[in-house]
Amino acid sequence: MEVTRMTRLKDKAFEIVINSMLITRLKHRVFAVLTTFMLIMISIFGVGGNDLRNMRQEISLIFEQGTPINPMSIQQQLDVILAQSSNILVVAGRYLDGNDELLLAVQTSNNNLRTAETPTEKYHQKNILLSNVNLLHDELNMISFQISERDNLYLSSALVNIASSERIIRNNKYNSIVTEFNEKLRRFPANIISQVRGIEPVYIYG
Repeated sequence: MEVTRMTRLKDKAFEIVINSMLITRLKHRVFAVLTTFMLIMISIFGVGGNDLRNMRQEISLIFEQGTPINPMSIQQQLDVILAQSSNILVVAGRYLDGNDELLLAVQTSNNNLRTAETPTEKYHQKNILLSNVNLLHDELNMISFQISERDNLYLSSALVNIASSERIIRNNKYNSIVTEFNEKLRRFPANIISQVRGIEPVYIYG
């Protein structure tokens, strides 16, 4: 009886030791899995988030400065349109009353474009400005006989420069780059990273 009892105690002790070893190994394995998972998450949300943020900043610079292949940016062309519309205002101011409705409309829309912040806002304000510029030019055409030859040349040159800038803007690749980036933000894992890191879609010019 005593031998049987001792055998049972040994077996029980052995079982406890084995279970303890298994539990320890399991804990180590769970810890290893959790550690690996955390490293993956840090990599995705840390490095991945930084990559997305850097891409967004680069796209903003493309709007302002263009690319090495196409250095003529949209913002640079908008600046040309602002300058040329200001030239038209100077000429128009020589022949129209300072309170002329279209003259004031061009001044207002010029200022609105100059202070617009997002590409979308700039697109809409540019369209309003060009619409008012064309109406003002039509008004000046009605009194073209009063306008000097030099000023007529200024007006024609300004309109040609505006049309050239519009053509350059239409051929700019900014919108396609923005569309590609915004579509990437909608796909996994970028859709989760962008929400966690507060990375917003880029405004399209249009």
